[in-house]
Amino acid sequence: MKKVIALIAALAAMPAMAFAGNIPTKTMGDKDFTFKPSTNVSVSYFTTGGTSTGVVNTDYAVNTKNSSGNRVFTSTNNTSNIWYIEKDEWKGKTVSDSGVTALGTGDVGKSDFSGTEWKSQ
Repeated sequence: MKKVIALIAALAAMPAMAFAGNIPTKTMGDKDFTFKPSTNVSVSYFTTGGTSTGVVNTDYAVNTKNSSGNRVFTSTNNTSNIWYIEKDEWKGKTVSDSGVTALGTGDVGKSDFSGTEWKSQ
């Protein structure tokens, strides 16, 4: 959860992004957190849960994109890096628009981005 908040805070601090918009709330387990993405920033969040020895294990992936830009930023709970991928045809699109490559449900908890188009921030 700390990574998600750090990623959102980092993107919110980028120049040319003013705070505005709705305030989405996500729930993880019994904890809620609220954040306010910058203008034109879309966020997608995926999580899976499982149990092992009575402890709930939750892996997650989070993607963000400013619709005026061409980069999708992402991270998961199993990597300490913030990764990005960029394509000029993504300008004007959100992170969930068709044709925009972002991590999805199958990538939850992913830790190895080697051999892909993703670059470390």
